[in-house]
Amino acid sequence: MIDFKEFWDEFDQEDSPDKNDVSIKLDNHPYICIGTFYKTVLESKNMSNFIFMLFPTIENKNDFFENLQRYLYNKAFNNLNYIDFSNEYHINEIHKHPKNEIMQAINILIPIFEDSEEYEKCSILKKLESVL
Repeated sequence: MIDFKEFWDEFDQEDSPDKNDVSIKLDNHPYICIGTFYKTVLESKNMSNFIFMLFPTIENKNDFFENLQRYLYNKAFNNLNYIDFSNEYHINEIHKHPKNEIMQAINILIPIFEDSEEYEKCSILKKLESVL
């Protein structure tokens, strides 16, 4: 029989740092953030279509699709919050990705954020565009 207390206690051990732990956290690394940004934007329609296949009985598919797209675009954009556009290391990590795909993502997002009057997001996208 499974001892659930022991099982869940295993997850709590992350709170106490281990001196021998040499793991590297990559979740906010600029290379990962830029890759996640443009790939999420470019694949958002495929992700939405996949969700429709999983849940074919969704009513108001157009509204759901628009809301899901908006959610995915915002999640993608949030990755840019970890990028310092004045940091040379971050800029070098951006240049390791294909410029044309990043530009496609930027060109998709700028009109969407302009329509919703989110000009702060547009300015960050323009900063990204300027470092490419």
